[in-house]
Amino acid sequence: AVRHGVEPNPQGATIVIATKRESSKVVVEIRNTLPNADSAKQATHGSGMALKNVRDRLSLLHDLESSFSAGVKNDQYVVRIELPI
Repeated sequence: AVRHGVEPNPQGATIVIATKRESSKVVVEIRNTLPNADSAKQATHGSGMALKNVRDRLSLLHDLESSFSAGVKNDQYVVRIELPI
């Protein structure tokens, strides 16, 4: 969120971290605003290694009981992680 959402945007950005319980799971959601078009052109795009590492660790720790999603939704980058309680 900081590296790809805040850092390239000279005006800064907003990051929201929320947690909630849904049934027998804990949901963690991280949202950040996207850089404007000019800043995004100058930003370096990541390799996706950090997201892959998080997916792999969740898989090792919780196997099929966890889920992970990441992508652009409503002009924000959203990461959602579900973990068993």
